[in-house]
Amino acid sequence: MKRYEVIVLSKVRKKVDKLPIFIKSKVLLVLKTKLKDFDIALKTLDIKKLKWFENRYRLRIWKYRVLFEKYEDKLIILVINIWSRWDVYK
Repeated sequence: MKRYEVIVLSKVRKKVDKLPIFIKSKVLLVLKTKLKDFDIALKTLDIKKLKWFENRYRLRIWKYRVLFEKYEDKLIILVINIWSRWDVYK
């Protein structure tokens, strides 16, 4: 089973720090533990591949959306951004 290294950009860390504590704990749990085993996470979490991009995915955690890229050759998952549901669709 492949284990990915999850890299979170600094702007995403700042956004996560501003979240309410119960949501922050859910987001950090998913990013630090569950997302590392991508094959299992794909089956258990709400992850969808974005149509127009080769390696971008969307992860839904409660009312928040996490945008990330997966690199097979380097075994890296790069977390690009996080939005609340209300901000995404504006």
